[in-house]
Amino acid sequence: MQANQSTEIPFIGDLLTKHLNISDGILDAYFSLVPQPNNDNEVPSKNYIGKPSRYFQPYRVSVFGAYPLMKHWDALEYKMNNCDEENGYFKHYRRESLEGPLKTYAEGFKIGYTDFIDRRISNSELTQSLPLDIRL
Repeated sequence: MQANQSTEIPFIGDLLTKHLNISDGILDAYFSLVPQPNNDNEVPSKNYIGKPSRYFQPYRVSVFGAYPLMKHWDALEYKMNNCDEENGYFKHYRRESLEGPLKTYAEGFKIGYTDFIDRRISNSELTQSLPLDIRL
Protein backbone atom coordinates (compact mmCIF):
# COMPACT_ATOMS: atom_id res chain seq x y z
CA MET A 1 0.00 0.00 0.00
CA GLN A 2 1.29 3.45 -0.80
CA ALA A 3 0.50 6.59 1.11
CA ASN A 4 0.24 9.68 -1.02
CA GLN A 5 1.79 13.03 -0.14
CA SER A 6 -1.49 14.30 1.30
CA THR A 7 -1.99 11.45 3.79
CA GLU A 8 -2.77 13.09 7.11
CA ILE A 9 -1.97 11.14 10.23
CA PRO A 10 -4.13 12.23 13.17
CA PHE A 11 -2.45 13.09 16.44
CA ILE A 12 -1.88 9.75 18.17
CA GLY A 13 -3.02 11.07 21.55
CA ASP A 14 -6.39 11.97 20.00
CA LEU A 15 -6.85 8.37 18.88
CA LEU A 16 -6.54 7.28 22.50
CA THR A 17 -8.96 9.83 23.89
CA LYS A 18 -11.46 9.03 21.14
CA HIS A 19 -11.74 5.44 22.39
CA LEU A 20 -12.82 5.43 26.00
CA ASN A 21 -12.70 1.65 26.47
CA ILE A 22 -8.92 1.29 26.44
CA SER A 23 -7.62 -0.72 29.37
CA ASP A 24 -5.43 0.91 32.00
CA GLY A 25 -2.69 -1.58 31.15
CA ILE A 26 -2.53 -0.39 27.54
CA LEU A 27 -2.65 3.27 28.57
CA ASP A 28 0.08 2.74 31.18
CA ALA A 29 2.26 0.99 28.59
CA TYR A 30 1.70 3.81 26.08
CA PHE A 31 2.56 6.60 28.52
CA SER A 32 5.53 4.67 29.94
CA LEU A 33 7.39 5.16 26.65
CA VAL A 34 8.70 8.47 28.03
CA PRO A 35 9.69 9.53 31.56
CA GLN A 36 6.71 10.67 33.59
CA PRO A 37 6.35 12.56 36.90
CA ASN A 38 6.33 10.25 39.92
CA ASN A 39 3.78 12.26 41.92
CA ASP A 40 1.57 15.36 41.74
CA ASN A 41 4.38 17.63 43.02
CA GLU A 42 6.50 16.80 39.95
CA VAL A 43 3.76 17.66 37.41
CA PRO A 44 4.77 20.91 35.65
CA SER A 45 1.19 22.21 35.39
CA LYS A 46 -0.74 22.90 38.56
CA ASN A 47 -3.98 22.81 36.51
CA TYR A 48 -3.49 19.19 35.40
CA ILE A 49 -6.10 16.74 36.63
CA GLY A 50 -5.18 13.12 36.07
CA LYS A 51 -2.60 10.51 36.84
CA PRO A 52 0.94 11.96 37.01
CA SER A 53 2.13 8.84 35.17
CA ARG A 54 0.11 9.99 32.14
CA TYR A 55 1.18 13.62 31.94
CA PHE A 56 3.67 13.65 29.02
CA GLN A 57 2.56 12.41 25.61
CA PRO A 58 5.13 10.04 24.07
CA TYR A 59 4.40 11.39 20.57
CA ARG A 60 3.95 15.17 20.72
CA VAL A 61 5.43 16.46 17.48
CA SER A 62 4.70 15.78 13.84
CA VAL A 63 7.83 15.72 11.67
CA PHE A 64 6.76 15.79 8.03
CA GLY A 65 3.66 13.85 9.09
CA ALA A 66 5.37 11.21 11.25
CA TYR A 67 5.32 11.04 15.04
CA PRO A 68 8.73 10.15 16.49
CA LEU A 69 9.00 9.00 20.07
CA MET A 70 9.81 12.16 22.05
CA LYS A 71 12.98 10.87 23.70
CA HIS A 72 14.38 10.08 20.23
CA TRP A 73 13.24 13.41 18.79
CA ASP A 74 14.67 15.35 21.74
CA ALA A 75 18.04 13.61 21.28
CA LEU A 76 18.04 14.36 17.54
CA GLU A 77 17.03 17.99 18.16
CA TYR A 78 19.88 18.32 20.65
CA LYS A 79 22.38 17.00 18.10
CA MET A 80 21.04 19.24 15.32
CA ASN A 81 21.10 22.30 17.59
CA ASN A 82 24.66 21.53 18.73
CA CYS A 83 26.12 20.58 15.37
CA ASP A 84 29.74 21.76 15.22
CA GLU A 85 31.20 21.22 11.78
CA GLU A 86 34.45 22.87 12.78
CA ASN A 87 35.34 20.41 15.55
CA GLY A 88 33.38 17.46 14.20
CA TYR A 89 31.02 17.30 17.16
CA PHE A 90 27.71 15.97 15.78
CA LYS A 91 28.96 17.03 12.34
CA HIS A 92 26.64 14.54 10.61
CA TYR A 93 23.57 16.08 12.23
CA ARG A 94 23.19 19.25 10.18
CA ARG A 95 19.46 19.98 10.01
CA GLU A 96 19.58 20.45 6.24
CA SER A 97 21.25 17.07 5.68
CA LEU A 98 18.64 15.27 7.80
CA GLU A 99 15.61 16.72 6.04
CA GLY A 100 15.66 14.09 3.26
CA PRO A 101 15.96 11.07 5.58
CA LEU A 102 13.25 12.49 7.86
CA LYS A 103 10.90 12.89 4.89
CA THR A 104 11.65 9.31 3.80
CA TYR A 105 10.93 8.10 7.34
CA ALA A 106 7.65 10.06 7.35
CA GLU A 107 6.53 8.46 4.08
CA GLY A 108 7.20 4.99 5.52
CA PHE A 109 5.39 5.97 8.70
CA LYS A 110 2.36 7.07 6.66
CA ILE A 111 2.36 3.82 4.67
CA GLY A 112 2.56 1.78 7.88
CA TYR A 113 -0.22 3.79 9.51
CA THR A 114 -2.51 3.57 6.47
CA ASP A 115 -1.84 -0.15 6.08
CA PHE A 116 -2.55 -0.76 9.77
CA ILE A 117 -5.81 1.18 9.66
CA ASP A 118 -6.94 -0.51 6.44
CA ARG A 119 -5.95 -4.08 7.32
CA ARG A 120 -6.30 -4.25 11.10
CA ILE A 121 -8.89 -1.67 12.08
CA SER A 122 -11.26 -0.85 9.21
CA ASN A 123 -11.67 -4.43 7.97
CA SER A 124 -11.46 -6.19 11.30
CA GLU A 125 -14.41 -8.36 12.28
CA LEU A 126 -14.10 -6.89 15.76
CA THR A 127 -14.56 -3.30 14.62
CA GLN A 128 -17.23 -4.05 12.00
CA SER A 129 -19.70 -4.65 14.82
CA LEU A 130 -18.95 -1.30 16.49
CA PRO A 131 -21.03 1.82 15.82
CA LEU A 132 -19.48 3.95 13.08
CA ASP A 133 -18.73 6.91 15.40
CA ILE A 134 -16.53 4.69 17.61
CA ARG A 135 -14.34 3.40 14.77
CA LEU A 136 -11.18 5.32 13.76
